[in-house]
Amino acid sequence: MDFEFTGLHYQNPSSLKYTWILEGLEDKWSPLSDKTNATYINLPPANYTFRVKACTEQNNCSDNMAEF
Repeated sequence: MDFEFTGLHYQNPSSLKYTWILEGLEDKWSPLSDKTNATYINLPPANYTFRVKACTEQNNCSDNMAEF
């Protein structure tokens, strides 16, 4: 399963970092990364929720997150 995402930052779009979690598989959010995709392979059958947040260069993460 592959998730692709992007955030909006009008002043400096290349400064965004992302953190994500696949609930039902992971217990902790990923470290901040400039990657705009997350790939999971060989997932066992289950109910999962993928969540991702965009963060600024000051590590201020958005309260709004995308959820799939």
